[in-house]
This record gives sequence, C-alpha cells and structure tokens, in this order.
Amino acid sequence: MTVCFWTLAFHRPYRQRAQRLYKSAAALSWVILTDEPDDFAALPVRAIRHTLTGPMAADYLERLRPTGQNRGAASSCADRH
Repeated sequence: MTVCFWTLAFHRPYRQRAQRLYKSAAALSWVILTDEPDDFAALPVRAIRHTLTGPMAADYLERLRPTGQNRGAASSCADRH
C-alpha cells in the first residue's frame, strides 16, 4: 500500500508545526500546501505554493473581538504562557 500525507501550513506557527509533524512520520510521502515553500526546502517533501481562499484562525484573532464566555472564538496555534 502506498500512503501520502498532506497538510496545509500557512503562517509561521503552522509551518513550524508541519515541519515537526513531518519528522514524526518521515517514512511517508508528504505534500504540503503553504504560503512559503522555501521553509520546507531542507526536507524531502513536495511543498507547493498555495493561496488561501478563506480566513485562518490568525486572521480571526487579528480582526474580531472576543465573543465572551469562550464561545465561538477563533482557535490559535500560538503558544501562550
């Protein structure tokens, strides 16, 4: 059986997570749609420049007010301490 893993990786935190994810399953073939293919140049993956067609969580965090009571707020991959 042939297996290929693909993922989206837009904005720096998502690209970093995609790189870590690749390292945990490097035996698979990978296709990554991203805004910065050069960030994956050192890895044996197929990184394809892609343009988003909708907003990401980071966009919601920058543009929308909090909804209150932790309901309906955009998720974030940013590590917060």
